[in-house]
Amino acid sequence: MADAYLTFQKFTDPRLAAAIAKKLSEFHIETLIEDASSLLNPHLIGSTPEPAIHLKVRSSDLPRAHQVLEEYYERHLDDVDPDYYLLSFTDRELMNVIANPDEWGLFDQALAKKLMTGHGYTLTPKEIERYKRQKPPEPPTPPDLHSTWQHMNRIFTFFDHVIDNAAERIDHWLKKKTPRRRNKP
Repeated sequence: MADAYLTFQKFTDPRLAAAIAKKLSEFHIETLIEDASSLLNPHLIGSTPEPAIHLKVRSSDLPRAHQVLEEYYERHLDDVDPDYYLLSFTDRELMNVIANPDEWGLFDQALAKKLMTGHGYTLTPKEIERYKRQKPPEPPTPPDLHSTWQHMNRIFTFFDHVIDNAAERIDHWLKKKTPRRRNKP
């Protein structure tokens, strides 16, 4: 039975997907590039920031593909732009990158490991697992702004009616109290 192709990485740029596929093919890893973008016109329905290009490899080649890219990135870590965002991360943030591989790319993982090693840390799998268990809880989600605006709208509408009603009563009272002037011929 032939291995099924599974999504290895997702891209928004087809040229980058082709470059990674070429790098993997140098190591005899078969790849398949699939365009998963919507069939509808993005001008009609709006474009989504979701990556639409899927680079697929055979399921049996997934571990080897990860290893090939990790080794490639490790060889090119010295070529990082000095303004690269990961270089400004704190040690705690770098450990977060290492401990959460699902949220970060392979290059960011390799760079974070190199930076932590450069800061004097030894990263064993046990250390990474220990950090994952100590990970602080997620920050609380912000309140639903839609319902907040609805409540504020009701409050403002109430006060608008109160002020309107008070203004009408004052106007009516002033009309009663003010004597009418009669024009003398």
